[in-house]
Amino acid sequence: MIVSVKLIPTAYRQKLTKGRSYPLGTEMISTALSSVRIFDQLMLSFHRQPEDSFSETVMFQASRVKVKHHGGEDLSRFYGVLAIRSPVESGSIGVDVGLTSQWAIHVSSVWSDARSRVRDALQTFALPRVRDWLTIDRPPHWFGTCHTFHVGVDTDVTELCLTEMSETRRDWFEIIVISADE
Repeated sequence: MIVSVKLIPTAYRQKLTKGRSYPLGTEMISTALSSVRIFDQLMLSFHRQPEDSFSETVMFQASRVKVKHHGGEDLSRFYGVLAIRSPVESGSIGVDVGLTSQWAIHVSSVWSDARSRVRDALQTFALPRVRDWLTIDRPPHWFGTCHTFHVGVDTDVTELCLTEMSETRRDWFEIIVISADE
């Protein structure tokens, strides 16, 4: 018996240039997040480059991390590949700059030769963490500002960086080693 998965609606999908691929598709993301209570409030979009899917106020500016955490670790080796943005209450500052009252999932393309490694890393390590983040009970005031869960990958696809931003402040981050350099 084949079970069909309800798909998260796709609002936008940019055509890709030769040599670029999306590391995750609608069905894979929908399957991974199907158990979250807010599933019907999710919206997907797919972007050619990370800078197309992240605003200039977030951690992965212009496709590369431009900030260091308080301990001084250099995060510039990470490229943003996935971002989940919280809804913002109407009347909040974020609504004026294009944020919506819906949960938005942005997927950025990667080089085609890295696609399968990035997909495996996202599926194994990032999507379970995204699912956990989406299931946290939040107080009403949390929705007064935009919160974004970012996933970045290094160019060798040996590490992931997970972080949550609220407005322009990083709330936390974690680096996950996914494989040793070969």
